[in-house]
Amino acid sequence: MAQTIALEGIILFATMALQNGVDVKTVSTMLGHHNAGFTLRTYTHTTRQAQDEAAEKIGAFMEQMM
Repeated sequence: MAQTIALEGIILFATMALQNGVDVKTVSTMLGHHNAGFTLRTYTHTTRQAQDEAAEKIGAFMEQMM
């Protein structure tokens, strides 16, 4: 059980750090990963908030284009 809690804590740390703008290389180094791609594949999840923000950015960009 202690390992499960520790693992869940790492997952939460990595996910929250990435979602709040900490660059992936820094998070990767802090977790001891040799490859930032592994960190991205493992700990990034598309959230509803991220999707909404992306849609707003794309919409604003498209309006400027027209």
